[in-house]
Amino acid sequence: MRNCLVSIVTISRNNYQSLFKTLESVKDQDYLEIEHIIIDGDSNDGSKDLLELYSHSKQYTYISEPDRGISSAFNKGLEKSNGDLIFFLNSGDIFFANNVVSEIVESYLTHK
Repeated sequence: MRNCLVSIVTISRNNYQSLFKTLESVKDQDYLEIEHIIIDGDSNDGSKDLLELYSHSKQYTYISEPDRGISSAFNKGLEKSNGDLIFFLNSGDIFFANNVVSEIVESYLTHK
């Protein structure tokens, strides 16, 4: 499979447990060329500590600062994205299987 960078944008605010599930789901994907961008709305529930200490197997960046709502957070993530494909996976969302991203990339590269 040719290189195709996938950006996954996750937004969250005060959703520690669900954010952890999402981080694990992205980490477990078998596709390697992933940048995971987390936009945290200045959480005060331990989410910032989780983001700071989390050991991700993919390219991983996060921002934790106040924003002007969901649309503002999505736009921040989109601006930081470098991928050929961009996914939005909200805090608490998970991939159905560990090969979801690789399947999508393969289909994209084959069929555009």
